[in-house]
Amino acid sequence: MLARAWNAILPDAPAAAVRSAEALYTPTSRFYHELHNQPPRINPEHWSLYLGAQGSVPLILSYSDLAHMPHTTLDATLVSIGWRAGGEQIGHARWQGVPLSLLLDEFGADRALAHSLVTRADGRTASMSRKQLESGLLAFAINGEPLPDALGFPARLIVPGLYDFKMPGWVTRIELADHPFAGFWEQRGWSASGDVQTLSMIETPRADERVSGAIHLSGIAYAGMRRVTQVEISIDNSDWTSIPFEASAPGSWSRWAFDWEAPAAGRYSLRVRATDESGFTQQDTDPTAPFPNGSSAIHRIAFEVAEPA
Repeated sequence: MLARAWNAILPDAPAAAVRSAEALYTPTSRFYHELHNQPPRINPEHWSLYLGAQGSVPLILSYSDLAHMPHTTLDATLVSIGWRAGGEQIGHARWQGVPLSLLLDEFGADRALAHSLVTRADGRTASMSRKQLESGLLAFAINGEPLPDALGFPARLIVPGLYDFKMPGWVTRIELADHPFAGFWEQRGWSASGDVQTLSMIETPRADERVSGAIHLSGIAYAGMRRVTQVEISIDNSDWTSIPFEASAPGSWSRWAFDWEAPAAGRYSLRVRATDESGFTQQDTDPTAPFPNGSSAIHRIAFEVAEPA
């Protein structure tokens, strides 16, 4: 039955689409994950999802139930609230799963219950508004592949525009209430809203890399549910210069690229910054201090340009 259920979950895995846009999607094998020594390992035969609310009869779904519900795909970027400028704790993927709005409609809870608490298998919780919850997906696949244990198998939340601590994996319980909750990280002082700060980073060249010839500068910019409206670079602290970037939908990162030829061999510095549709532009702030609301620090690197061969 479980094999049939999995076939029902992934009848048309979008692997070809992922392969045709490798620059956009982070390969599943390289997608960052929580620093667990050993992530929870859950047997789908024994897993269930509990949906509960004040004054309502709970709804309990098995993995097979989830497999046979209507599902969809959602392109979304994940980033850790602990991300520091240039860090690896960011990735973009095509997620597949059941819309949380559909699950909550199936549950039929009172619309006055405007807050939610999500619990995962190890007992940690995340809180968010019902509106935020309904905008997301209960995902069971990434890039056309089954969700790995390290990324939250058998199901995780994907809610565009929020930091990843608001999107727990290994989900076992969702509760609705008429009052706000404080989840595991919120109780420790981290952002209550979980909204992503506007950020950008350089992917090529790498810090301290030795390059030559025409140099391909590239990277990403991301502003949560706000659109990125401008990406700029500065070489050796020169004036900021706008460069081309690929516009994307809210909740997805944008890629930028620019080919540059150094006027001479030597060591150069490179900075990048992004502006979002609210008018906010990244500023030089402490790149080591993401607490409590995440970082929008400017990413900068230095690299070496070699003499032509």
